[in-house]
Amino acid sequence: MEEIEKKIREIWNRIPNIICKGLCYPSCNFWISSKAELDIIKQHKNKTPTGIICPYLTDDNKCEIYNLRAASCRLWGVTESTSCPFGCKPKKYLTKDETNNIIVELETLSGGNYSIWNKICPICNKTSENIVHNECINDFKKLLVKTFKERNTKQKSL
Repeated sequence: MEEIEKKIREIWNRIPNIICKGLCYPSCNFWISSKAELDIIKQHKNKTPTGIICPYLTDDNKCEIYNLRAASCRLWGVTESTSCPFGCKPKKYLTKDETNNIIVELETLSGGNYSIWNKICPICNKTSENIVHNECINDFKKLLVKTFKERNTKQKSL
């Protein structure tokens, strides 16, 4: 495991950093890029997802495992196809090929195709050309809004 973790950290280090404003937390879902990454995260801090929101998102909307976050989180906002809607920018964007190479390397370390990138809709679990089916997107947005409203109501009552 130590050798795999070392290789994964080398891959993570190739992903450009972004100065995050912390405004994207409603998008924090527990979608792990590879089983090997999930194993590293669980080794350091094991929590079970109980819904669509990432279990590592703290009550003040920060990432509890920021230094251990998976490539799916690290790639957000730093690839040509996922620019940050809040204006956070890396010094250099990864190209589609660079992004795909990182994903393939992580999947290879995991022994196969385990990722969100295999085009399985996380809502209905059916094959999708767009990761999330177009017909599922509205339901997904409604669920996120509902979940965050419930979470914020709970926080205010504490």
